[in-house]
Order: sequence, then C-alpha cells, then structure tokens
Amino acid sequence: MERRNSRKGTSWEYCEMAVPIKKHNIDKFYSLLKERLNKKFPTISITSSINSSNLRVIKIAIDRLTTHRLIFKEKFTPSTVKVAIPRPQIAIVIDDFGSVYKQAKDFLKIKVPITFSILPFRRHSREIAKLVHEKGFEVMLHLPMEPYGYPSIKPGEGALLLSMTDDQIRRVTNRCLDDFDSCISGVNNHMGSAFTENKSKMRIVLQEIKKRHLFFLDSLTSPHSTAYKTATSLHIPAGRRDIFLDVKQTREFVSGQLKKLISIARRKGKAIAIGHPYTVTLEVLKDRLPEINKTQARIVPVSELIK
Repeated sequence: MERRNSRKGTSWEYCEMAVPIKKHNIDKFYSLLKERLNKKFPTISITSSINSSNLRVIKIAIDRLTTHRLIFKEKFTPSTVKVAIPRPQIAIVIDDFGSVYKQAKDFLKIKVPITFSILPFRRHSREIAKLVHEKGFEVMLHLPMEPYGYPSIKPGEGALLLSMTDDQIRRVTNRCLDDFDSCISGVNNHMGSAFTENKSKMRIVLQEIKKRHLFFLDSLTSPHSTAYKTATSLHIPAGRRDIFLDVKQTREFVSGQLKKLISIARRKGKAIAIGHPYTVTLEVLKDRLPEINKTQARIVPVSELIK
C-alpha cells in the first residue's frame, strides 16, 4: 500500500507492505537492514515491534516521519498456510460531556480508549477535560455550530453562527479552544448541519484549528457538509464519522450499531462511531467493548484513525 501523508504542512510518501519470511530469518534480516541503512543514512530511524496480531513490524522513519512499515508474515509450506489478518481498528467518540460530572466518571470505567468530546462553557467542562486528560484518555472540543432550525434549535453557548463576521468567527472559535487549555487534541462539530455546509465559514474555523496543530473530525450532521474536504485542502489531519451509535436509545439499537461499526471496519480497515452519554449507551459499551477489543477489533483513540 502506498499513499501520500501530510502533517503540519509537511507531506511525504508512505509505503506499507507485507513481507513473507521464515520466522528464523526475521532477526537476521532486521539486523542487516538496520546496519546497511544506518551506514548510508545516519539520521534514519529503524525500530522493531510486535503488533496486536502478534506480527513483527519494522518501522522506518526520517526526521520522525514514518516512510515505511514492513509487516512480517511467517512463510509456511502450502499445506500449512495460516495467514494472520490484522484486526480492524475502531474509534468511539462520546459527545456532549460538560454539564454532568458523573457522566464522565462513569464512562471512564469502561477501561478501553474511547475519546471524550466536551462542550465548551458548561458547568463542568474544564474539570471533566482535566480529569479525562489526567486518566490518559483523548479529549476533544465539541464545537457548537448553527443547525438547521436555528434559533428554535439552540446549539448552546460558544456557537458559531452563519450571521457572524469572519472576525467574530475567529474570536468565538479561539474562545472555545482556550476554555480547555492544552487538554484537547482535536475538534468535532456539535450540531452544525447548516454551518458545516458553508465552505467559506468552515475555512475560517479550520484555519484557527490548524494554528493550534489540532485534528478535525466531521460529525457529518449534514450529508452536504464541506468540513472534511475543506480541512484536507488546508492539510489539516481530518476524519469523518461512519456511524451514530444511539439515534434510538435502546439496547437493541445500540448493540446493532456496534455490529455495523465492526462490519464497516472489516471492510475499510477502520471505522469511527459517535455516541452520547446516555445511560443505555454506557451500559451497552461497558458490556460489549472489552470483548470486542480482545477478539473483533482494536479500539483506539480517534486521532489514530485520522490522517
């Protein structure tokens, strides 16, 4: 697999390949590769590790940018071939934290690396962000934006509105970002079905996000959202939601959405879900995620699935 990666204005070629090899030759190959590359390119970094599928992985990086990833699969005779297939990766983002402190404490008990997206200027926003960050979980700003139906449907304090000037959008965006100090690693939109369709307005918001070296996740509250494409055009690490977990707040629905999430991840290699701090969502995730993480898919912070 070859692709072009970009981060913070820098772009480079990336190549990932599977290498069939007899097990007893892997260490010899690694030592020889490291010796020859280091001799020719003194600044190159070569590391070896074992991934979640128990396969040896060699990573080659230049100036801390990964250029090659070699996954070694043990070579067998045709009669005993057993190909280890890496597990797909999923990320689960829970939105709308900020008003109720206990909700965050309850979701932290799930013990898998879900991502917490927190609304700005709510009663407990800052202390939840601090708690979650200190526990080692990923924190995002859940940035309110104008939905269709506004003002009957209110996105809350800190919302970005289509009526705002460019300077007002910049000020409100930075005020929301400042509310969380250095706890956050990315941003996704709260509501915003109307605002995210406006490319010029989204561009202003994303330029401020880029200055902070944050990623952006498009919640896709509108099928016509311009947010993801605008972010990638600005070379901002960006991703899109694949599925909502709890449009219907029943165990059957949430469980069914988890199955769909895993199915999408198996097809694409990865998938991103967004849920909310409902009691039923908490119960299903506590019941299902530990086992899913062990046997069906690797659960990771959403930043690991965003390029």
